[in-house]
Amino acid sequence: MNSLGKRVSYRRRILGLSQRELGKQIGISQQAIERLENDATKNPRNLLKLADSLGLDPHELVHGTTADRLMTLKEDSIPPYAPSHNSLRDLPVMGAAQGGPDGNLIMNDDPIDWTDRPQTLLGVTEAFAVYITGDSMSPKYEDGDLLYIHPNRPFKKGRYVVIETTDQRGYIKQFRKWDETDLIVRQFNPAKDLRIPRASIERVMLVIGSMDS
Repeated sequence: MNSLGKRVSYRRRILGLSQRELGKQIGISQQAIERLENDATKNPRNLLKLADSLGLDPHELVHGTTADRLMTLKEDSIPPYAPSHNSLRDLPVMGAAQGGPDGNLIMNDDPIDWTDRPQTLLGVTEAFAVYITGDSMSPKYEDGDLLYIHPNRPFKKGRYVVIETTDQRGYIKQFRKWDETDLIVRQFNPAKDLRIPRASIERVMLVIGSMDS
């Protein structure tokens, strides 16, 4: 990873972001991100915002220091949702599609199915997958897509999460922020922010990748 562009591309894919999504976070176009990743832009003006969106120190992003912390995965494991060639179908699918406009799931105590475990979830014993239902997160996720969930990895604004409520319902949304009383998330179709009371939330977990239906 001896160039800024390669580090940006690698880290963006680790985080499961498209070029368009990363550009939107820092206020530039998808084409600008593409030029940056191709090393056509040597001194990006949005370096601080870029480093923050990628979860890196600016010096680390530019100079590639502290490589062990940056390179958390081998490059041949990207995209993060690609199944391992040696994997077993040992990842439980814990969500049953219920249909309806809200795209909500029922989070089961027992698996409804099993699927291949992606490289990024090897050794994560509490990881699982869910099927998304409805089109409330289209075009990011479509009805029937399989989402891979890391229950312990931290997340930040703009990442996608599954919210499990105390009545065992689940919602796939884009994380915005917490406030004193609610979790604030975004859906895309129709586009609006939603507030979910903290008291009704069992846990919130990071979506680390997906597979199209």
